[in-house]
Amino acid sequence: PLLASISTATALNCTEGHALLEVKYNMTEDTWNSTYPTADTENEPFLYLPGSSQFTLQNYHSFADLVDFEQCLPRNECSEVVVASLPTNSYQILFDGHSLDSGVEIPFNGKNPVTSTEVG
Repeated sequence: PLLASISTATALNCTEGHALLEVKYNMTEDTWNSTYPTADTENEPFLYLPGSSQFTLQNYHSFADLVDFEQCLPRNECSEVVVASLPTNSYQILFDGHSLDSGVEIPFNGKNPVTSTEVG
């Protein structure tokens, strides 16, 4: 099966004082199709960086949208990374090359949580 986030792209080069945030996905298309059998805009997965200096909201409407995410964030400022409606074992969050726990889990759609992870 196809696997989300097989990436051959080179990582972003962040400027001094910034670090690379990466969200890497490892969900298969079969898992996506069984988790989201029909389009449901109220419960579709998303990635959200609400407090970052560069506001980010990435909606995942289909498996094809589920691509690895990269953004440079201030190294010494606290930023929040919110991932919603994806199984916590289907992605990995890295900041400055270090893998992070997915953080606080809050029930979202009866199947998968919203997680909130602080970085910086």
